Order: sequence, then C-alpha cells, then structure tokens
Amino acid sequence: MAGCLPWKSFLSLLLYYLNRLTQRLEGQKTNIKLIVAVLDAFHFDLSVLDAKSENSPQENEDILQEEEEEKPEEEEPEEEVEETMEEEEMEEEEEDDAVAIETGEDKQKAEAEMIFQTLTDVVLPKLHRGLTQKVKSEEAHKKARLHADSEEELLRVPVALATVKLLQKLPGKVLRNNLQGVLLKVCSLLKSRSEDIRETSRSTLVKILTSLGPAFFPQILRDLRHCLTKGYQVHVLTYTTHALLKSMEDRLEPGGLDRCIDSLVEVLNEELFGKLAEEKEVEGITSKLKEAKSSKSSDSYETLAKFVSKTSLARLVLPLKEVLESTQSLKTSRKVQDVLSKIVSGLMRNPALSPDVLLIFSHGLVTESLPLITGQVKAKLSAAPPPDPRLRPESCLILPPTPHRPGSKTHVSTKTNKHVLVEFGLQLLHHCMKRGHLSAGEVLHLQMLDPFVGQLYDCLKSKHVKIITMAMRCLTWFLRFPLPSLKQKVAKVAGEMFLILKKYGGAGGSKGENFDLVVTCFKALTVLVKDVKYHSIDQDQLRVLLQYAEQDIMDYTRQATAFSLLKAILSRKLVVPEMHDVMGRIAELSIKSELDNVRVQCRQVFGKFLIDYPLGKKLHRHLEFYVRQLSYAVEAGRESALEMIATVFSSFPQTLLEEYAAFFFVPLASRLINDDSAKCRKLTALAVKSLLGKVGIPTRDSLFTITAQWLQDDGKILHQRLAAQLCSLFVEVEKLQFERRLPGVLPQMLEVVDPDRYESMPAEEMSQQLRQEDHLLYSALSCLVKVLQECAIVVRGVEHRRDLNAVWESVQRHLLHPHAWVRLASAQLFGCLFAAWQPEELVTMETDDETTPKKKKKKTVEEDNVVEYLRDNTMQKLRDLSADFCTQLQSSYLDHDLANQVIKNLVFLAKVIRQVTPGTAQTDDVTAQTDDVTDQSGDITAQTDDVDEPPAKSNGRKRTKAATGGKKYDRTGNAAGNTGFDDVRATGSDESTTVDDRRVTVSLMWLLRRMNRLAKFEAATAPKETIKRSSVIKFLAAVAMDLGTVGIGPYLTFLMTPVLREVNNATPQADPELKKLSQDVLELLKTQAGVQLFSQVYSQVQQTGAARKEARKRRQAVEAVADPKAHAKKRIAKNLAKQRAKKRKMEEKRPTKKKKIRLADLAILQ
Repeated sequence: MAGCLPWKSFLSLLLYYLNRLTQRLEGQKTNIKLIVAVLDAFHFDLSVLDAKSENSPQENEDILQEEEEEKPEEEEPEEEVEETMEEEEMEEEEEDDAVAIETGEDKQKAEAEMIFQTLTDVVLPKLHRGLTQKVKSEEAHKKARLHADSEEELLRVPVALATVKLLQKLPGKVLRNNLQGVLLKVCSLLKSRSEDIRETSRSTLVKILTSLGPAFFPQILRDLRHCLTKGYQVHVLTYTTHALLKSMEDRLEPGGLDRCIDSLVEVLNEELFGKLAEEKEVEGITSKLKEAKSSKSSDSYETLAKFVSKTSLARLVLPLKEVLESTQSLKTSRKVQDVLSKIVSGLMRNPALSPDVLLIFSHGLVTESLPLITGQVKAKLSAAPPPDPRLRPESCLILPPTPHRPGSKTHVSTKTNKHVLVEFGLQLLHHCMKRGHLSAGEVLHLQMLDPFVGQLYDCLKSKHVKIITMAMRCLTWFLRFPLPSLKQKVAKVAGEMFLILKKYGGAGGSKGENFDLVVTCFKALTVLVKDVKYHSIDQDQLRVLLQYAEQDIMDYTRQATAFSLLKAILSRKLVVPEMHDVMGRIAELSIKSELDNVRVQCRQVFGKFLIDYPLGKKLHRHLEFYVRQLSYAVEAGRESALEMIATVFSSFPQTLLEEYAAFFFVPLASRLINDDSAKCRKLTALAVKSLLGKVGIPTRDSLFTITAQWLQDDGKILHQRLAAQLCSLFVEVEKLQFERRLPGVLPQMLEVVDPDRYESMPAEEMSQQLRQEDHLLYSALSCLVKVLQECAIVVRGVEHRRDLNAVWESVQRHLLHPHAWVRLASAQLFGCLFAAWQPEELVTMETDDETTPKKKKKKTVEEDNVVEYLRDNTMQKLRDLSADFCTQLQSSYLDHDLANQVIKNLVFLAKVIRQVTPGTAQTDDVTAQTDDVTDQSGDITAQTDDVDEPPAKSNGRKRTKAATGGKKYDRTGNAAGNTGFDDVRATGSDESTTVDDRRVTVSLMWLLRRMNRLAKFEAATAPKETIKRSSVIKFLAAVAMDLGTVGIGPYLTFLMTPVLREVNNATPQADPELKKLSQDVLELLKTQAGVQLFSQVYSQVQQTGAARKEARKRRQAVEAVADPKAHAKKRIAKNLAKQRAKKRKMEEKRPTKKKKIRLADLAILQ
C-alpha cells in the first residue's frame, strides 16, 4: 500500500511508525517490521538531484556524526516538543515549495528537492536515532543486563538494512557520507555476548553487502577489524568474514578481492597460526562460543583463490611461505599443507587464470625450493685455513680450548619445510593436467611442460614420500605427451620407478603414505608399458612386475592397479616363462574369489591372455580347467565359469570352436538338468545357443546326432528330458531350418507326450520319479511349442500331418494335467494351432459337411489324404476344448501367463462357435432366461450350484490311463476340481463316434454361461482374488468386439451381467484395477450396442437383480419361521465357518506354525 501513496501520505505513515519506535516499547517487533516494509516501498525518483548533490557543498555537517554527539532524549514532553518543531518545519518547507512552484521553478525538481531535504533533515536522523539509541543494559554491568533489552536490540537490527536501502536510493554522496555510521553500529552489535544478537547482526550484514555489492566489502572488512579487536570478538571476526565471502561468491569476479587481499590474509592467518588457533583447542572456549567451534579460514582461502588475479598470486602465497620459514612445528606445517590444497582447488576453478599462468607459477615454486631439498645446493662449512709458516707460533703458555664432543654440531635448518612448497607446485601441475587444461596437440603446452621433466626426475630421488608420490602422478600424465626431454630420460625414469618399488613395495612396507606411493607407481608403470611405444622394458623388469602384480592380486586393496598392469603387459604381448603360472592363479581367482568385480577383472585378463598369446597345446589345459569348474560347489564360481566359456565362444574363431565343439557341448548340456541354480541353467542355455550359432552346419549336425541318441533312450528319463531341452535350443538357433530334422524328432516327441506312458500312481509312491516325468513332459511340450512358433508352416503342412494329429490328441488330454507348467505348454500349443487357422475356414468346412450325407468313414493308415485335426469331428472338438479351457481357468494355481493364453484360445473358439451355430442365439436366449435366471440376479447362493468344486479328499494323483475302450484323460483327478459345468459334458469319444450320436449342443450362449458362472464363483468364494474375473471380463470384451453392433443384441444380457456386478461392487475387497477394467468394458458394450439397447438391458439387469435379492430375503425369512431348526443349523454352520477362517488367518501369521500341505498339492509346481 505504501508503494502507491503520494509523498505526504508516505511521509506521515513513515513518521508515525518512527515516532512509535522511541515512544512505545510494546509491539516493537511489529513496528520495526512495518518500518522496514515502508522503507522498502520507497518509490520516489530522486535521480534529478544527483548532479546537484555531487557539485554543491553540503551546508550542514554529516548528519550521522551530529547524531552521535547528541544525547538521546528520554522524557516524553521533550519528544512532543520535537514533533511540534518538525511539523512546523514541514509546514515552512511546504510554503517555500509552493512559492517556488508559483515563481515558475520546475515542479519535478522542486518536489525531488523537498523529498531529499525531508529525508536528510527528518527521516535519516530518526532512523539513526532508532538504530543507535542506547538501552539501559549498556550502562549496567554485563552480568546485570536485562534479557528484554537484548531483545530490543535484536529487533532494531533490521532497521539498518532498511536504512541502507533508503540511502541507496539517494544521491551517491549521501550514501558515502552516512553508510559508515550504519555499518559501525551493526559491527558493534557483533560484540554482544548474546548469540541471537550476533547471528541476527551477521545475517543483516550479509544482506547489506548483498544489497550494496562486492565493491563495498573492503569497507565492511575494515569496519569489522576496527570493532572486533580482542578476545572472543576475533573469533566472531573470522566467522563473519567467511560468511560474507560465501555470500559474495555468485557475484564476485576475478580480481574483485585484490584491494583487501592483504587484510584478508592477515585475518585468516591469525585464526590458523596465531593465538586464535591455540584458543580453539581450549574446550571451555569452544563450548561457549559458536564461532570458535570450527575453523572456516581454510574454506575462505579457497574462495579467495577462486577470485584472485594473476598479479596477486604472490600476495596470496607469500604469507604462507613466511609461516613455513618461521616455524619448526609439524602441526603448523600440516595446517599450511591443508591450506595450500584448498588454494589449489580454488585456483583450478578460477576462470581468470590460464594454464600458461598456472604452469609458470608452478615452475617457479618447484624451481625455487627443489634444490634446497634434493641436496644439489648445500652451504659449505668454512674450514679453518692452515697456519701461515711466516707467522710466529702461539705461545706454549696459552691454555688450549676445552675439547668438544666429536662430530659436527647439530644445527636447526631454516629450510625444513621447503618440501611443502614443492609439493604445492607439483599438486598444482597435476591438477592442471588432470582437469584437461593441457593438450598434447598444442605446441605451446608441450614447450611449457618439457622443462618439468628434469625437475620431476629429481623429485623421484627426494626423501619425502609425498613429493615422490606427486611427481609420480605427474609422470603418469607426462608419459602420454610427446616430450623430447622425456624420450631422453625415460630409461632413467623407469629405473627410478623400479627402485621405488623395491624400496617401498615390499611385504608390510606399503602402509599409509607408502601405500599411495606404491599404487601411484604401479599406475605410472602401467602407462609406461601400455602407451610409451618408444621404450620397452627388459625381461628382468617384466619378471619383477609380474611378481609384484601376483602379490597385489591377493591384496584386495591393490587389486585394481594389479589388473590394469597385467592388461598393459598383455597388450604389449610380453612373454616370459612366469606368465603362464601367473595366469593360472588368475584363472583360479576368477572362480574362487568372493567379490564380483574381482571375478570380472580376472575373466577379462584371462580372456585377453587366451586370445592374444600363442598357447598351442596349453590351450586345451586352460579350457579344460573352466569345463571342470561347471560342477564347482559355489554358485558364483559356476556362474563365472559359464561367463568365461561364453566369452570364449564369442571371441574364438569358428575353426577353433568347431574343433572344441563336442568338448564343450556334452558338459554344458549335462548342466541343463544337473544344476540346482536356475540362473546357472539359464546361463548354460545361453552358452549352448552361442556355441550352436557360431559353429557350421556339419558340426551342428554332429552335435544334433548326440542329442537324437539321448532322445531315443526310452529307459532314461533324464536323457530324454535333456534331449528335449537341447532340441528347443536347436530350434531357437536354426529357426525354419530345423524343419529338416522333424522327420526324426516328431515320432520321438510323440512317444514322449503320449499319455499312455504316464500311468496312475498312488499317493505313497509319489517320488522323484514322478517329478522327473512331469519335467520330461513339460520339456517335450515346450520343445513342440518352439517348433511350431519358429516353423509355423509345419502346423498345416501335409508332410507331418499324421504325426501332428497324434500330437494334438495327446496334448488335448494333457490340458487338465495336474502340473501347472504342463497345462500352460498345452494351452500354448493349441494357441499355435489356432493361430494357423481362420474361423471362416472351419465354418466353411462344417457347412459343407452338413450338406453331405453323414456316413461313417474308416480311415486306414495307408490313406494319403489325412484329415486335419480340427476338421475331424469339429463340433465335438469345439465342445471338448471349450470345456477343457474353462476348466483350466478354475485351477487354484492359475497364473497370469496361463490365464492370458486360455483367454486367447477361448476367444478363437467363441468366434468359430458363433459362426458355426448362428441360429441358436434366440433359442439359447429364451432357454437362458427361463432356466438360468440366476445368472442375472447376483444370487451368491445360487451362483455355486453349477460350478465345479474341488474333491473333498484325494488319496493319490491320477495319471493318464490307456486310451483303449474310448477312455480319455480322467478329469476328476485335478486338484482344483475338473468336473464339467453341466450334465451334457462328454467324457470322451473315439474317431467312430459322431456328434449326432452324443447329441451335444454347442453355442456361444452356452460358453458365455460357463464363463459367467466362473466369475461369480470366484466373487463368492475368493473375493480378494481377481485373476479369474479379470480374465472373464477380457474374454467378454473380445467376444463383444467380434459380435459387432448387429450381432450383440441377443448376448448383451450375459455380456453385461458380470461386468455390471464388478462396477457396482462397493465392498472393501473391491479391486480398483478390476473396477476400472469393468468400466472400460461397460463403455465398450455401450458403444457396440447403442445407447437405446444398452439402456434397456442395463435397466433390466438392475431390476432383475434387485428383485431376486428381495425374493431371496423373503424366502430366507419364511424358512426361518417355517423350519427354525434348519435355519439355526445354517447360522451355526456360518458362524463356525467364520471361526475357522479367522483361526486359519491367525495360524498363517504365526512364524513357528507350518502350513499343512496336501499330497495332491505337491504335483502342482509353480
């Protein structure tokens, strides 16, 4: 609001709150916030006065200096007199202004002059008085100060920020003349012993600096050093200085701190190396003073280095150099090292310092200090000159001097810490190269780097480990640059590296700083061996490297460098006899190591060794080692062996692989069934596929011959199972080319999948044999699935039709096999069969058969024209397959894969049934509405009448019986219940039985009724499970799409009933995803049927359901009155069922209670 007021109203508002600042103590917090807000809203333009204020001398003395000399008025009447005088002055000014305007002066300039005079004469003195007014606590003893006064000071600190912002809007000379007083007041508040006051003052000072800009930082630093001079105040000084530096980082430019760099360095060094550093070690000081708990000077040095100019680099480092020269303390020396490391980090992020400047600076540091630490320049002790024979000898009466202790006198060196500066220079050089600031293609960079080679070589001879380490790091980068001096001295440098390894790389010697040195030396040697082409290490040096690498591989802390060195040696193809022994240990470590990264590195090194080195007969020994490890006890080791073998398959040439194909094939194949780990079996299958895909056709044929022999071994189930899995891999590799192998494979697969070989077995005989048979059957069916997917042309081909018809007969009998995997594979096989047919083809065929007389035709084996499977007794097959797939959906072990496949198959069958029996829709509709009205009612008690339920008890697992006598698979043996949905379910038929003899009625309505009952049964018995209802709803959506707008009318009631039930389900068990799916399907039905028909059926379904529910309630009420005993029994049974369910849930939550498992459930595997 103040930002929109004219000047008079703005001034009145501001003076009102300024007067309250000195008159009323209550509400000061709100009052000060209001003053700051009003000052921030100052919106008057005074730029026209800038020129005048700069050129004309100021009439009065500095306002702030006058106010400092005045004493604060404490009595209220005097303040009222002041207010009266101020009002009179304002009236006089207004009169003068009015006269000025009337005389013709510029209105805007006059208004600005009036505002300026009012601010300088009235507002600024009041602001300064409110800021600098003393409180009673300042006159009292420090222990008697009141907490309320501290709070008053705390509240008045933000006025300083508002004052500075107001001064910024005034002409520049006013800001310069009055800023000093405001800054001094804020800085003086930092002396307070109250942490809250110091923190508020510090944050206000940071905000003032942010508002003014980095150019005013030297002035603020000068005022801080003037105010904070002793005791704890110096801790506050360094802490506040760091806070100000951090606040300026975003706006500082290189060179922006050069004016105050000397003052800054003095403040920082005082905390690091002066008395302040000693005080920080006193627990009593650090516990009471927040600013003394930690040192921020090192971070401030880093900030200073980020913005220092190249002309001020020496001013930044020289004070630290003086500290090093003046101290013999190790503690101080280490502090300087830390500070120099921070400076290096800051210099690397300084955009004003080019690589040339940094290299020159680094070279100067190293050149100046290196001779003093390497002993090249030593001060020679002046020896006494021999006596002059011309002089008279000394008198014998003179007593000789007292004899001294033998040896030279120990003296204190002033150059003890010179190595710190050398390390700083090398560290700066290393960071320049590491950050990519230098390029090998720049001639200038090479010319500037070349003089460093001799210095780095001299550093390798230093007695200081850190200098050697930094020199070695620099050499690691220098070896990648084509430097003339390095080519001349590379042999000497390599020799020094081996001497360093000998000195520091021994057992137990590489610890602490020595460890970093040894690791860096290995890295440098790796680069020397791998990248330096103009130098080759000799045989002795190679043996030494291999010995050290072998030792380091066993040390987990140095394995990374050892592997890199081995890879470098292998890349140069250096050969010594010890190489094979080292590689043997690498191979063992690739299996036995517990670390994944170590095993990977070992495999990479050994794989490179196998490929690059001429091994001859030793290759077989190395490959045999990994083949033996396929039976290693630890799973990780077996995985590593398989990964290595896969690497061999992908890297070796084809001719060499064909030579070793059988050598690898048999052991890998055996692991497909003998390995307990699923991951290892998967890796084995991938390895076999890689092998089969890499070898040629003749070699693959020979491998398939081995597989065929295993498949023909009827006496051993494991061999046949292995052969079935291998056939699947052959199919995936050869794809359509596998068709040439079908004449030999299909008859064998037919024998394997024949249900007659799986006889019934009592429960007490269920053993590993039964499990192996199940896996064999599943493997064979999976193989057939892949064959039909990759060789789709075979499905309807004439050549293999007879065998495939037998396969389909067997697969149909396996649809209700107790093993869930077998059911899935069988459903997938029928999915492949249905994918090869179009529904119209079967419809045309069935129509042609109905127009011809029905005669029984006996088919002999010698007939050439074999009828396709689906064209033989089509209606009965549609009925049987539909019932079998519906029964599959009933299984309590149903998973998503099986459910999706069954729905796809049922959708195809529904399309065929709809087109085969197009005239049964109306009849079925009438029958459904008269005989099966409960489908629409939602009556849960009536929903389970026609649904198959599990048998109460199963003494054993029934297998497939012989097919003689027209008997088929016994569907009552399913653990989930496999009886038919209705009484017309056929138990089986042979080829001579026709559809008319069985009087089977197949229609789409019949199929929809079965699916609806299945959905209602799950809703009634397992409301928390949704997989069956979701499958049914998806099936209904697909059928609705196939029916289209014209044909959906007769079936709309049955399509809508289960969908509507889920949409209207408001129980807590309702699944949101299922409800969303149902809503989408309901919209689909509305689109397909049209709004009018959809609304009619929708209303009918709702009304029928509500009526049936009401009738059921009335019937239950009548039964309760007519037969109270029966009603009571039902309620008791219901309560007992609830109790049993509750008890069962509690037992499932008990960790020590094991769930009882029925023997019939053991056959169903997930």
